Formats: sequence, structure tokens, C-alpha cells
Amino acid sequence: MDDDLLLPYSDTHGPSHSHQYVRDCQPTIHGNLTHETWLTSKHTGSPIVESKTFVSAIGSSVTWVSGHITVVHDPLRTVSVVEPGGPGGCKNFLRELVENTAKTRKCLIAQNGGYFITKNGQCLGNIVSDGRLVQNSGGVQNAQFGIRKDGTLVFGYLSEDEVLDRENPFVQLVSGVIWLLRSGEVYINESLQVECSSSQETGKLQEFVDVISARTAVGHDAKGRLILFQIDGQTKTRGMNLWQVAEFLKEQGVINAINLDGGGSSTYVRDGSLASFPSDHCKDPMWRCPRAVSTVLCVHERLCQPEDCNQHGTCLDGRCVCQPGWAAPTCANLTCQTPACGDHGLCTQGFYGLLCSQECQCSDLFPCDPVTGKCNATFHNQRNSSLHRGDTSRTDPAPSSSPSSPTMFQRFTSILFGDALEEASDCPADVGFNRNEDDDWILVDYLAEACSNACEGELIEVCSENMDVPDRPLRCSSCSSLDSAVDADPDDTGFLHLDGECGLEESWFITPPPCFTAGGRGPVLMETSPLENLLIEQPTEKHVCLCGA
Repeated sequence: MDDDLLLPYSDTHGPSHSHQYVRDCQPTIHGNLTHETWLTSKHTGSPIVESKTFVSAIGSSVTWVSGHITVVHDPLRTVSVVEPGGPGGCKNFLRELVENTAKTRKCLIAQNGGYFITKNGQCLGNIVSDGRLVQNSGGVQNAQFGIRKDGTLVFGYLSEDEVLDRENPFVQLVSGVIWLLRSGEVYINESLQVECSSSQETGKLQEFVDVISARTAVGHDAKGRLILFQIDGQTKTRGMNLWQVAEFLKEQGVINAINLDGGGSSTYVRDGSLASFPSDHCKDPMWRCPRAVSTVLCVHERLCQPEDCNQHGTCLDGRCVCQPGWAAPTCANLTCQTPACGDHGLCTQGFYGLLCSQECQCSDLFPCDPVTGKCNATFHNQRNSSLHRGDTSRTDPAPSSSPSSPTMFQRFTSILFGDALEEASDCPADVGFNRNEDDDWILVDYLAEACSNACEGELIEVCSENMDVPDRPLRCSSCSSLDSAVDADPDDTGFLHLDGECGLEESWFITPPPCFTAGGRGPVLMETSPLENLLIEQPTEKHVCLCGA
């Protein structure tokens, strides 16, 4: 219901003072520097974040308060300013529960951040989220917290030029109101002079500082660790004023800190669940509900650079674990490098592996995979229309020396792919045939030397001058093992049986298969078919080839 409002300004957010005014009016001890910097901790171990809940007695009246203090060990890689609901939230004037915004970034810890206009959801102040400038306040002089690209933590007042700096840009930036601690000392009075305005919804800016309420703040310690602070409360009833917040943080060893949005906006989420006690009432005033707010400070797992590891690896604790063949740390390049590689990081055709030092062992019909060296692969995403063997150490029957007697593999590829259909067969080419495609397998057997004289060292072809043409058309769709074929009826009109048992040296399985049916009396012809996905097996059992439906 937004009933616990704690806003520093009633109309225009921020003071009308220029940055020069801020520089001229600050204590001379600080010279012309209007902000403080500190090198962030780069702790790489675990844990990433430590969060503690406290219940403490505050003030002379012994008021008990409860809240959370969080220590972040590696802010540069584990802290993000997140727009409400994720990227684009400020542009669309969105307000969102901290719990929901935390889910968009997988936050381990999340708390509300910058200010916003409650009536329309407009984000206020400077905002940089994960290196992306969301909005520039135009130089409004409110207290700022940011992290630069080099890991520097920044607290204080910034000129517009400093916000837009490109040499060492901000990767995270959010605006607050009131600089609480500067260089280990309370800086509230000086901050009041800089950030004062003529009016505010809870009275003067002094009253905004003095009133007890729920509060949220961010700072750092001497080790460069980021400190997140959240205190439960309700305006004028319970909680802390900013003097108490500053002293409490100073006692915890905080060096610089600024105040963020508080009151009903003050929210703390841990592991995706609300862990603070909200002060806004629900529609039923008996209950309290968390407020939909603007930006969120999010603590998450360490990020990789880039986060997606160039889509060739997995980010694990800030480090890209690359897929095989891709080089760390970004998984952007293949492991082989120039000059051994081509223009795009791929090995020169015919080579593969680390530094492209290994030579492919495939046939010369088509190159091997440039990363793994596997045969029957594609190169530069081209279709591999050739079949070839990757293991040249096996002993093959010697090919015929006659030019008119092509090897089994030449005949086989020619028949399948139509490169030399007429040369691969003496059968008539004008016989009509139909093709019926089924989800089955074609098994082409390469017979071992132990075969009978009828098939020794050769592929048994359905189409052969020495084979009598049966009275009925031959239908060829698959081959089966001996065990599944011995019970077949020899008179079955749909099968052609080849006598003898032959030990197979290897088998070629090809999917998806075409099935061909010859029309009328005549030999079976194989039609050209674009086959892919070659699988090679080496069975130990004996097979016979049979053709059938």
C-alpha cells in the first residue's frame, strides 16, 4: 500500500547544486576530490558472501532493532545493480518485488537499491547495470556507489563527465541520498549541506536523517570487501536514524558508506526468499507486505567473461570450462592456432588436433574433422557426400588392377550416390522401378577371406551377369543375421537366398535406407539417394545376406 513512505524530496529528486558547488563547499582536507575510491577485494576462494542477522540495542533508550549485514568478498565479479524485473525495467517504469528481480539474476543475496517515484515507478539517479548505462541523472549531486571496470569501488559525489567516463567506465552504479561515512568518519553534516533541498515528504532533509525507520545502506571495509546493510523498522516507530546507522557501520570497520532507499522499501532477500520484516501494510491491514521497488543490489555467483563462454563452454565459479577443441580462458578459439590453421582458426584441410600437428588418416575423398580427426565428418558445414574409411590399418582385399573392375567401395559409393551408375553395372538402365522408403536399415556386408569361392573378397551384388533373374521382382530392403534367416521359407516369393555362410570382416550400416522394387522381370537397380549418418560395426557372428520385403 506504500503507506510507510520515507522520501528525501517531495518534488524534484536531488539538490539543484552544481558539482562545482559541491567541490567548493566541502572541507579543505579533501581538496578538490568529491569522492573516495578503494581497490576492491579480489578474493577468489569460498565463500563468495557471508550474511549475518543481528538483534542489537541502539541508543540511550535501549531500543532493540534487528537486521542483516552482508560481507561480499569479490564485488567486481559477484555484485550487480539490477533493474526492476531485469533489463529494461527502468525504461518501462516498472516496479517489482525484490524477490522477483532477484530471480532474473539468480541472486544469492539481494536488497533494494536506488530511489524511485512511487506514483509512476520512474527510476531516479544514475544507474549502470553490468556495464550498461541505464540512465544518467545529468549531474544531480546525490551520494553515489559504483564499481569501475578495473575493480575500483567509488563512493561520493560525481560529475556527469565522471559518470560517463570511458577510459575506466563504471560497470555498476546506483544513487543514494546522504553520504554516511567518508574515510572512516561520519560525514552526515557535510552531506546535508550538499544534498539539501527546499522540501521533502517527511519534512526537511534534516528530519529525513533524524527519523527512525527501516534503512538500507552499502559500504566497504579496509580489505575492499563490500558491506550490505539492512535494518527492519517503521518510520517514527522502530528502526534506526542515519546517525545510528553510520555509527553502527563504523563499529563494523566500514570505511565509506552511503544511504539507499529505506522505509517501506527496505527489503532483504536470501536464496530467493524474503528474510526481512516489511513495514508496508497489505490490503488487509492486519498483515505486512513487501513493497515493489526499483533497482536491486544483487550478489550472485562469479561471472565469466563473457558470461556464456562464447557458447563453447560452461561458466563454473567465474572460469570457463571449455568444450573439447576450444581454448581457455574464453572458449573463443579452437586449440589449433595460426600459422598452422586457416583464416578462421580451423586446421588446414587434412590436419587436426593441438596446433594442427596430427595428419588425418581418412581417405582422400573428403577431409576429416579438423578438431577430432574423425572421418565421415563435415568441413566448414558442408555436406559430406562421400563414404570412406577412417582406419587404414585393416587389411583389405587387393583391388583389381583392371580399370573396368572398380573396388567394392567404388562400386558401392557409385551405386548409392549415382556418380557412375551406368559404369557400375552392366544391367539395362531402362528397366522401370519404384522406390518405397521405410524406416529400416541397409546392411552392406564386406566378406572376409574365409568366404566361399562364390563370394570371396567381393560385395555380393544383386545385379550380376551370372545371376539368373527370378520370375518375380526382387525386393531389397534389409539384411539379417543367420539366426533370423535360417527358418525362412525357401519358397517364399518375396525373398532371394544366397547360399553359404560367410564370416564378415566388417559391416556398413546406413540410415535412412531406400527400398527399391523392380517392375517386371529384370534386375534390381539402386537409385541415387542422399544418405547420411554412416555407422560402422565389426560383428563377430556370421551372417548371410538375404533380400526381402
